Amino acid sequence: MRGAEPGTLRISDLAVVEFAGALARLARMGHLAGDPGRVHQALQAHLGRGLERLGIAERHHDLAAELLLHRPQLGLRTNDALHLAVAADHDDTLMTLDRRFLRAARALGFDASDAGLLAEGG
Repeated sequence: MRGAEPGTLRISDLAVVEFAGALARLARMGHLAGDPGRVHQALQAHLGRGLERLGIAERHHDLAAELLLHRPQLGLRTNDALHLAVAADHDDTLMTLDRRFLRAARALGFDASDAGLLAEGG
Protein backbone atom coordinates (compact mmCIF):
# COMPACT_ATOMS: atom_id res chain seq x y z
CA MET A 1 0.00 0.00 0.00
CA ARG A 2 1.35 3.40 -0.93
CA GLY A 3 0.50 6.86 0.36
CA ALA A 4 -2.41 6.67 2.76
CA GLU A 5 -5.50 8.79 2.30
CA PRO A 6 -5.09 12.30 3.73
CA GLY A 7 -5.81 12.24 7.44
CA THR A 8 -4.91 8.56 7.82
CA LEU A 9 -2.61 7.93 10.72
CA ARG A 10 -0.05 5.16 10.58
CA ILE A 11 2.29 3.87 13.22
CA SER A 12 5.18 1.47 12.87
CA ASP A 13 5.38 -1.66 14.98
CA LEU A 14 8.65 -0.24 16.30
CA ALA A 15 6.81 2.79 17.72
CA VAL A 16 4.47 0.46 19.62
CA VAL A 17 7.46 -1.34 21.17
CA GLU A 18 9.17 1.97 21.96
CA PHE A 19 5.99 3.13 23.71
CA ALA A 20 6.02 -0.01 25.87
CA GLY A 21 9.69 0.62 26.67
CA ALA A 22 8.92 4.19 27.71
CA LEU A 23 6.08 2.98 29.96
CA ALA A 24 8.38 0.42 31.58
CA ARG A 25 11.01 3.09 32.19
CA LEU A 26 8.48 5.46 33.77
CA ALA A 27 7.19 2.65 35.98
CA ARG A 28 10.73 1.70 37.05
CA MET A 29 11.44 5.30 37.97
CA GLY A 30 8.20 5.59 39.95
CA HIS A 31 6.79 8.24 37.59
CA LEU A 32 3.79 6.29 36.39
CA ALA A 33 0.68 5.99 38.52
CA GLY A 34 -1.12 2.74 37.86
CA ASP A 35 -0.37 -0.30 35.80
CA PRO A 36 1.77 0.28 32.69
CA GLY A 37 0.12 -2.78 31.14
CA ARG A 38 -3.26 -1.06 31.28
CA VAL A 39 -1.88 2.01 29.55
CA HIS A 40 -0.39 -0.19 26.85
CA GLN A 41 -3.72 -2.03 26.48
CA ALA A 42 -5.40 1.35 25.94
CA LEU A 43 -2.95 2.07 23.12
CA GLN A 44 -3.66 -1.34 21.60
CA ALA A 45 -7.41 -0.63 21.71
CA HIS A 46 -6.84 2.73 20.05
CA LEU A 47 -4.74 1.10 17.35
CA GLY A 48 -7.70 -1.08 16.49
CA ARG A 49 -9.90 1.97 15.99
CA GLY A 50 -8.17 3.99 13.35
CA LEU A 51 -4.41 3.72 13.35
CA GLU A 52 -2.88 1.55 10.69
CA ARG A 53 0.11 -0.47 11.89
CA LEU A 54 3.08 -0.81 9.59
CA GLY A 55 5.36 -3.79 9.95
CA ILE A 56 9.11 -3.68 9.56
CA ALA A 57 10.58 -5.80 6.78
CA GLU A 58 14.09 -6.66 5.64
CA ARG A 59 14.00 -3.84 3.07
CA HIS A 60 13.44 -1.36 5.91
CA HIS A 61 16.48 -2.66 7.77
CA ASP A 62 18.53 -2.37 4.59
CA LEU A 63 17.42 1.22 3.94
CA ALA A 64 17.99 2.13 7.59
CA ALA A 65 21.57 0.85 7.37
CA GLU A 66 22.14 2.90 4.21
CA LEU A 67 20.75 6.02 5.91
CA LEU A 68 22.98 5.55 8.96
CA LEU A 69 26.09 5.25 6.78
CA HIS A 70 25.18 7.89 4.18
CA ARG A 71 25.82 10.94 6.39
CA PRO A 72 27.02 9.73 9.79
CA GLN A 73 27.68 13.30 10.95
CA LEU A 74 23.91 13.82 11.17
CA GLY A 75 23.78 11.59 14.24
CA LEU A 76 20.77 9.62 13.04
CA ARG A 77 19.99 6.95 15.63
CA THR A 78 19.29 3.32 14.71
CA ASN A 79 15.60 3.26 15.65
CA ASP A 80 15.06 6.64 14.01
CA ALA A 81 16.59 5.31 10.79
CA LEU A 82 14.10 2.43 10.91
CA HIS A 83 11.17 4.80 11.47
CA LEU A 84 12.35 6.89 8.54
CA ALA A 85 12.75 3.85 6.29
CA VAL A 86 9.21 2.66 7.05
CA ALA A 87 7.69 6.12 6.45
CA ALA A 88 9.63 6.53 3.20
CA ASP A 89 8.63 3.09 1.95
CA HIS A 90 4.96 3.99 2.42
CA ASP A 91 5.28 7.52 0.97
CA ASP A 92 4.23 8.95 4.31
CA THR A 93 5.24 12.14 6.06
CA LEU A 94 7.22 11.31 9.15
CA MET A 95 5.83 13.05 12.23
CA THR A 96 8.14 13.61 15.18
CA LEU A 97 8.66 15.93 18.12
CA ASP A 98 12.33 14.96 18.33
CA ARG A 99 14.24 17.99 17.05
CA ARG A 100 17.42 16.07 16.28
CA PHE A 101 15.51 13.42 14.34
CA LEU A 102 13.53 16.07 12.48
CA ARG A 103 16.71 17.90 11.42
CA ALA A 104 18.38 14.66 10.29
CA ALA A 105 15.33 13.49 8.32
CA ARG A 106 15.03 16.82 6.53
CA ALA A 107 18.77 16.97 5.86
CA LEU A 108 18.45 13.56 4.17
CA GLY A 109 15.65 14.94 1.99
CA PHE A 110 12.72 13.13 3.59
CA ASP A 111 9.27 14.57 4.17
CA ALA A 112 9.21 15.16 7.92
CA SER A 113 7.18 17.44 10.14
CA ASP A 114 6.64 18.45 13.74
CA ALA A 115 3.07 19.57 12.86
CA GLY A 116 4.10 23.06 13.95
CA LEU A 117 4.39 22.03 17.60
CA LEU A 118 8.08 22.67 18.15
CA ALA A 119 9.38 26.19 18.67
CA GLU A 120 11.87 27.27 16.03
CA GLY A 121 15.51 27.05 16.98
CA GLY A 122 14.88 24.82 20.01
